[in-house]
Amino acid sequence: MTYFTMENRLPTSSLTVMYDSVFYNEDSKKFQAWVSSAINPCVISELEAFVAQQLNDSGPATLVERAEGSYNMMFRFRAFNGNDVALRIPKPGHTPLVLASEKVANEVAWMRYLKENTSIPIPHLYSASSQMSKNLSQFGLPFMLMDFVEGHNLRDFLTKLPAPEQLASFYLQLNRLHFKEIGSVAQDPVSGQWKVTQHPLTMDMHQLLLGVPDYLTGGWPSKPLRRAGDYFDFIADQQRIQLWELRNLNVSQDRASTYDAEQTAKLARHRFKARVGFKQLVALFCKPGDDFGPFFPFNPDLDPRNMVINPDNGQITGVFDLEFTNAMPAQFACDPPLWLHRVLPGQCL
Repeated sequence: MTYFTMENRLPTSSLTVMYDSVFYNEDSKKFQAWVSSAINPCVISELEAFVAQQLNDSGPATLVERAEGSYNMMFRFRAFNGNDVALRIPKPGHTPLVLASEKVANEVAWMRYLKENTSIPIPHLYSASSQMSKNLSQFGLPFMLMDFVEGHNLRDFLTKLPAPEQLASFYLQLNRLHFKEIGSVAQDPVSGQWKVTQHPLTMDMHQLLLGVPDYLTGGWPSKPLRRAGDYFDFIADQQRIQLWELRNLNVSQDRASTYDAEQTAKLARHRFKARVGFKQLVALFCKPGDDFGPFFPFNPDLDPRNMVINPDNGQITGVFDLEFTNAMPAQFACDPPLWLHRVLPGQCL
């Protein structure tokens, strides 16, 4: 058996397999080309008319600004009545088109569900497309039209605020919502009840399809999962496939000048061992008492950078970017949020 000392132990971060940067950059170029061809004064005028129609407003809407996130583009419009709304679409090239409608439909469902069942300040949703036939005709893309919430980014204020009871309450409320399966929710049109009916669509799944050439989705779940163990097995398989599908040795560009073939080979072996080891640990993650749930709403991006605050009273006024929310095993939902390492000493986690 091999034992690692502090001197020769690899940092955990080095076991992470990055996405194909060349392939990823090609997607970024596709997005920039799309912006250059698709965003023009004529299209903006059509969007202004579309927004006014969706709001049933008596006058035109006016574009105020355009902003971009990692996966989405947001158009801020000022309605004739003075209220501001946000029209959000997935970014071509940064969201696989095959997932775009599903991603938006899942987020819309979770926004409506959480607005009904929690006090989390979810923006009011006016309309959204969840089917290709109802996509925004100007772009052929799904959309969401919601209130634009004014405020300052919470991340900039987090360390200056008193005890963040409101933020903590969000997590407590999510922890009280239980589901019997792993995946995304939908509302029964007859009974009005919410339950998990869709297979999970996670940020990692999205990134794998976006960042690995010719990535195959045949092994993805086709329906909700009933066991935490099944989900962990799925994760292990996806990590293994990602490792084998790399087109290169995944050496970061900042180390290119000091490339060491022996060290790179050692790193590749450890990455492989880490993934085999994860598969072997699944049984430890899934105790008999919680393998079949309950499962909890979880979003890895429920982060202060996706929240806005009123600096005058310290109240969080908006929570955004709920895409990739799923009912997940407690091992995810009950862990400390990853963003806490930015405001707490490392030993606290």
